[in-house]
Amino acid sequence: MPEKLFACHTALIEGYVIEGHVPADLIDKLLKEKPQVLGLAVPGMPVGSPGMEGGKPEPYDSFDLRQERPDDCICDAVEERSAGVME
Repeated sequence: MPEKLFACHTALIEGYVIEGHVPADLIDKLLKEKPQVLGLAVPGMPVGSPGMEGGKPEPYDSFDLRQERPDDCICDAVEERSAGVME
């Protein structure tokens, strides 16, 4: 995992890498749609993300990991969320 996307937890689910506190609905969408990506990442440990409740929530981005760009790992933002607010 590139340093800029590093978080505290890494999982492998049905061949996809899940890095950090990725919202469950995005993981569900990933597993249903099966896009051509390596996985999803939420860098760091943003307050208010799943499992990081408490304190003042902060906005955070979820990124998909593109297979066609593994060397520089430029990733695309899936969405930005206001932490603590499910859409």
